[in-house]
Amino acid sequence: MSPRRIVFWGMCALSIVFAARTVLGFIAGLSYSEGRRLARSGEYERALPLLDRARVGELATDVRWLAGEVRLGLWQRRIEEGAEPEEVAGLLGEAYVDATAALASSPASGWYWMALGNLYHQAERLAVHRQGVPLSLVDRDRWAFVGRPGRIAIGMLRTGLAREPNWYMFHDQLAYVYYDYRLQEETLEAVYRSALVLPVYGLHAYPTLQPQDPQIVDAFARGALDSLGRVPWMWPVRHRIALGRLEIRREKWAEAEAHLRKALELGGTPLNEAEAQYHLGRSLIGQGRFDEGRAALIEAEKQPELEALSVNAQARLAGRLDRWNDALDLWARAKRLDPHSLHVSLRLANAARQAGKHPRAIHTLREAARSHPDSSEPLEELVSLYIEMQDFGKARTALADFERRSPGHPALGRLRHRLDLRQTD
Repeated sequence: MSPRRIVFWGMCALSIVFAARTVLGFIAGLSYSEGRRLARSGEYERALPLLDRARVGELATDVRWLAGEVRLGLWQRRIEEGAEPEEVAGLLGEAYVDATAALASSPASGWYWMALGNLYHQAERLAVHRQGVPLSLVDRDRWAFVGRPGRIAIGMLRTGLAREPNWYMFHDQLAYVYYDYRLQEETLEAVYRSALVLPVYGLHAYPTLQPQDPQIVDAFARGALDSLGRVPWMWPVRHRIALGRLEIRREKWAEAEAHLRKALELGGTPLNEAEAQYHLGRSLIGQGRFDEGRAALIEAEKQPELEALSVNAQARLAGRLDRWNDALDLWARAKRLDPHSLHVSLRLANAARQAGKHPRAIHTLREAARSHPDSSEPLEELVSLYIEMQDFGKARTALADFERRSPGHPALGRLRHRLDLRQTD
């Protein structure tokens, strides 16, 4: 065979190889896109085969990481559904293989360290669930309760955080692990550092803690205050509003007012100013300065994005001051702004009831019962209102409707007893 033929056939072979790789890469890209979409929507079982098919080329590392997260999510779901850990242990093992493969491919990325650390954390929780805590450790330092998987988890989370210290979610993840291990001092330090990175409490995971831990909120507040001027991407006015909202959460009304007035001094967009006025109104009401608070809320409602919130706050204030006719007008306005809100409908009905406008309260509750058939509250309130009006026939009809919709509801017995008592008076 001549040299030219060898070159020709060699080029043909290379073309075939590259064409095959292109097709495989295209298929892998489509599989990854669809697998990622399914994973985000919680359809883990459908996502996994697609992700496993996409583990080629440059996508491999990201795919292995995501597949590990999906397997961990599926493992947690199965446990919550009542599966025994031994029945689903394979999922946890496969997630570990995926996470270690991703980390081996890109050890400089904090994401893969955090993912593997979370797996070790789950292993620690599983070990505690199986073995319990020996009584000999009860009086010892809290670190004595943390087993080997837990210590590895903390080490890996710290490593991941060291690689990407500006990801606030990594700080939150470490804080949650410390919190789970009841390491209070370490938890509060991690929370403080997360506030230095992102001083907006509502964007963190901490508000989901039930019950809320005041020490965590306090630690975050210290970090959020210390970060003033140290978060270059955050406008000072937004930072001050975030601090004001945080102090309102802590019911430190005067401190909240100071931050919000500073935000108004700094200026900003009309929406910034309206938001500052809204929260300023809340802080003034918290101090009992009702007229000033109302004035701030009226200023805030001039911005359409804040109108519904401001009107709601004014309506609550009017009810708090027993100005029920004013509250009725304000809740009616709130309903026009948000006609599908069950909360607003119930508050409107209550204001009408307190103002002595019973027909309007009845109409509102009936409408709410039709609009929200899955909620028992409108019918429960309607029965109560009829009893209050001593219209016992309609009360019994409404009670029967309530029972048809929500058989076995705990309020049924209480309402029936109350109706019987009132009829015998």
